[in-house]
Amino acid sequence: MDALRIPRFRVIAAAATALAIGTAAAAYADPSLLWLGTSKVGRQNDGSVITSTGQRVTPAGATTEFTGRPVDEAIRPDHKTATLLNAQGSLLVVVDLATHKVLQNLSVSGQSASFGGVAYSPDGSQLFASAANGAIVRASVNADGTLTAAKAIALPQTNGNPYPGGLAVSPDGKSLYVAMSRNNTLGVLDLATEKMSQQIPVGNAPHAVLVKDGKAYVTNQGGRPAQAGDTTVDSAGTKIVADPVTGGPSTGTVAVVDLTTAKTVGTIPVGLQPTGEAVHGDAVFVTNTSSDTISVIDTTQRHKTQTIDVQPLPHLPAGSQPNGVTFVGDNQLVVSLGRTNALALYKWAGFGGAAEFQGMVPTGWYPTAVLPADDGGFVVANGKGVGALGPANANGGRRVQALIGSVQFVPKPTTEQLGTYSKTVLDNNNLSASSAYDNARKNQAPVPVPERIGEPSKIKHVFYIVKENRTYDQILGDVGKGDSEPKLTEFGKDVTPNQHAMMDRFPLMDNFYADGDLSADGHQWAMQANVPDYLEKAFGSFVRSYPYDGGDSMAYLPTGFIWGNALKAGKTVADFGEYVPSFTGSGTFGRWADWYHDAQVMAGEATGPLHAPPHTFQAKADVPGLDPLLIRDYPNFNTGIPDQYRYQIFKQQFTKWQEDDNLPNLTIMTLGDDHTSGSSANDPTPRAQVADNDLALGKIVDDISHSRYWKDSAIFVTEDDSQAGTDHVDGHRTTGYVISPWATSGVVDSQYYTQVNMVRTIEQILGLPPMNQMDLAAPPMTSLFSTRPNFAPYNVIANKIPLDEMNPGSLPSGSPPPVVPALCSSAAPSAAMTSTAPAVNAYRSDESDYQAGDTYGAARNGCVEANVTKRVGENNKPGTFQPGWPANVTLRDGTHVETLDWSELILSTKMNDPAVPWHRSGEWLTLPDVAASGSSVVSSGAAQVNPDIKATLTTSAVPGQPVIKESLQLHNAGSTDFNGYFQYLLDPDSVEDTAVLPGVSGTNKGFVTSGWTKNYVYDGPSTAIYSPAQGIAWDPDNKPTGIMSAGYIVGTWFDASVQAGGDRTITWYHVTDYPAQGSDVTANIARWADAIAGGPVPTGGSVAAAKTLKMVQPTGIEKQWLDASSAMGFNDPTTPPDATDRNLLNHAIWYATEGYDTPYPGEHRVLTPNEVPRVEGITDPEDQFMQPFRMSPEQETAGRP
Repeated sequence: MDALRIPRFRVIAAAATALAIGTAAAAYADPSLLWLGTSKVGRQNDGSVITSTGQRVTPAGATTEFTGRPVDEAIRPDHKTATLLNAQGSLLVVVDLATHKVLQNLSVSGQSASFGGVAYSPDGSQLFASAANGAIVRASVNADGTLTAAKAIALPQTNGNPYPGGLAVSPDGKSLYVAMSRNNTLGVLDLATEKMSQQIPVGNAPHAVLVKDGKAYVTNQGGRPAQAGDTTVDSAGTKIVADPVTGGPSTGTVAVVDLTTAKTVGTIPVGLQPTGEAVHGDAVFVTNTSSDTISVIDTTQRHKTQTIDVQPLPHLPAGSQPNGVTFVGDNQLVVSLGRTNALALYKWAGFGGAAEFQGMVPTGWYPTAVLPADDGGFVVANGKGVGALGPANANGGRRVQALIGSVQFVPKPTTEQLGTYSKTVLDNNNLSASSAYDNARKNQAPVPVPERIGEPSKIKHVFYIVKENRTYDQILGDVGKGDSEPKLTEFGKDVTPNQHAMMDRFPLMDNFYADGDLSADGHQWAMQANVPDYLEKAFGSFVRSYPYDGGDSMAYLPTGFIWGNALKAGKTVADFGEYVPSFTGSGTFGRWADWYHDAQVMAGEATGPLHAPPHTFQAKADVPGLDPLLIRDYPNFNTGIPDQYRYQIFKQQFTKWQEDDNLPNLTIMTLGDDHTSGSSANDPTPRAQVADNDLALGKIVDDISHSRYWKDSAIFVTEDDSQAGTDHVDGHRTTGYVISPWATSGVVDSQYYTQVNMVRTIEQILGLPPMNQMDLAAPPMTSLFSTRPNFAPYNVIANKIPLDEMNPGSLPSGSPPPVVPALCSSAAPSAAMTSTAPAVNAYRSDESDYQAGDTYGAARNGCVEANVTKRVGENNKPGTFQPGWPANVTLRDGTHVETLDWSELILSTKMNDPAVPWHRSGEWLTLPDVAASGSSVVSSGAAQVNPDIKATLTTSAVPGQPVIKESLQLHNAGSTDFNGYFQYLLDPDSVEDTAVLPGVSGTNKGFVTSGWTKNYVYDGPSTAIYSPAQGIAWDPDNKPTGIMSAGYIVGTWFDASVQAGGDRTITWYHVTDYPAQGSDVTANIARWADAIAGGPVPTGGSVAAAKTLKMVQPTGIEKQWLDASSAMGFNDPTTPPDATDRNLLNHAIWYATEGYDTPYPGEHRVLTPNEVPRVEGITDPEDQFMQPFRMSPEQETAGRP
């Protein structure tokens, strides 16, 4: 691997050096000298943009903005248009290179952007793009450069989603070469048959592919395959050769593939996390994103000949993150520096000469790709563009999800311009022409935050606490001072009395920001003071992982973590649950109430045995250097465990430290129940969980401030991100607290700070060198500290909200576990299993993204054992609602084993086909086509599920109208309980389900439901929820049409009322082809809704195609497991939510969108043993695709968690 230089530096920035200690002033730094002063995130009067990462962006040339996060780009061979691969917006954005205008925003149903991969065919007639959910999108290119006839080509998913990335088209246009990230292969797609003809093993996590002279050069972001004796850490099911301390990749390679023999003929070691590639003559240039270098490969010799350092200044620590490279003219090498927000230009003199640095060009926020323009300039894709500056909500709230990306057009710069641009880049990043910071001076009097690292501090012990997901206004909007907005407050003073009281005693930061957007990158910023390019480009769908708690080697930077930095400096460290993916043991995990009772017993407030005695469950980290630092009994993030329990574990350890006089220098802690469990039954209400979190924080501060360590301690508190709420300044603004006797008392501090400033302050206090360029450039938070200490302790304020205020549907307090029916079939059960019948484990996963093959839950009752195994290592993509975390449920009854498909976020289950006779009965019912003649057409058919159960499906239509009505009647003639499910299969190619609206690309297929059950639609990975009252379905892939995708409807019933002689009728409607009236999409949706409601019906529609229905009544172990699930409370007996009550409707949609883990009224789950994981990163209903269900500010505050 390339050596990483982490020398000692200083930044000649006013805030870092100008610490004027005065005897009269409480704060000892001049606030006017801080780097960004009191500027707020967003557009500034001079046209620049302040980001949430402590940087200013001033892109050179012309910039075109659009919704989304572009990750890659391709220029059409005629050089008239370019297409950007775009996450969190339209999949593909086509721009005119002459006018700089957006020609087209193209969405493709069910597809979101992968981390990279977009390419034109050699003749420019076709465009190919990689989609995150395992497909290649293929589109035809019109003469004007716009795209048409887009379709998704599904790739083989033998081992789950292959996660395609970089693309290259063969010179003859017959083959597409695909970097298959999760398969560790180079795929060869035959473009004539659209089938994958070969997969060639390369290295770990292939990223980009470049074709030259019959060879493919593939960058392996995860390096070489592991060998015996290597230290390894997992990433998406692959063992990555890893650093024995940081756990991050320790190798990077380029595979050379002979495309004739389809074999890898060479592997070339390069720097860490190699990503982008470019070719010029016989040279291939590779960006080593985590090493800040470019490797130059001589293709005639197939080895690396040169390494080019691309840091903005000599001797800086790593952090520029080169991630794109191109060649302009005969000798100009151009590199995009993602984290530096710049292009770096070099004059290349060939293999025998040194690359000459020419200068830098400022870009937008986080450039992801660069290509040459015809005029000698550059076309740059800026992933984060200008930040979360999309439209505010109706109530003025802003969200982190409202991201605006950009494409930048830079004319060829002159030498003089390059000089000016280079200075601008350094200024924008608070870097300096000096790269050696001053040595610590001797005989310096200690101050809270020393001027120079290594000089003495009054503070010897630092506590660093990370909470979850809240904006500033959500918590402190009602604080009554500072830049606060009361109308956006959701968990105000009554819920968070301690945080409010602390703002009277300690400084109020009203200009503090989370650097990241959600938990996957938020915890990286908080612990690493940076985020790898690997995650910055994963927002299309986080397929490989969602590493908020670790669990992925590729997310770990070689510059390391704050705990490792402290250890290297000789400091002592302890970790309470932060960055910990596992908290497991052999006992019964229990419900929230069990852990709360344990906390009460530990506090002396209740009696009785602990449900989980000490050491039953133990924390474990996958980062090798972190695991020995863990307090094993402290739970990781899991809202099923109250923070009161976490506090008790902390208190035990803190008491011991005081007794032994060995409090660590750095204590890191996760305290995350302010995340909440939403409306999940058997969990507290959101406000109760936030109150729990507030009380735990108050108790921790109380304990520390009443201890002998208070005099030389500081407590830093931040949220990991602010994704779960709105803020009137910016979606990234969050709460940050500095709690210390050395903190300023009760002042409002409006200096611009972020989490990285907090990390830098901790480093400055403890004498730790900066880890990377981001914390190097971040000024310490000196304005928050005083030379006049206030040693008075803090006294915790009791909660005003009952901590055990439970969500609807929860079991009563103290309820024994429900009686679960025995799960034994008559088919020769195992005697060993029959002889013991332990209670079903209430195993619940947290948000961990388990990889393929990982078993994360098991339950046994009687003679049936269920194991839940992750089937595909992919997560829900932000911005859409997918079926969830596909998994397998294995039911084992004696010698019989049955595996069932399970998607946790869907509240019903599609069981595998074909049917297995010993455990299931069922048959298909096919109805004839509905004829489009006569005044009314009715078609009917019936299926006999078993001797007792009969289903009749009736289809009716009026010719010329766009609506088909269908009714399913279930009749039980016997005494059998009628629990089961049905599948209704729509032919995705049939025209009767198609409705095309103007201004919307692709085909949209839609229907709604009416009746007592929730129904779901499957179209590949897409899922949807409907509103019977409005008659408008929500399609996340074709926003804002309101038209559904077609596929499976899976409905469930769990209704004791359908006994002998009982009937149940479920009705739904389809929309057929019909002509649009005008170009107003919203108006046409309204016409559809009117048609459903029986209002005016347009003419000209057509009705055709067959329907198929399958009725299933499980028997054997499936039925027993369904009955057990019913007894466990997973069949919700309450009345469905009133769809005419907008607040109830929005609450239900919010619940389903956020993936909370027990049924809301009207939502039924079957075959889901106990609890299911929550998933972060799903944009909530207030985002743009939820327009049909937008809440008022009052409803928003009242209705969402």
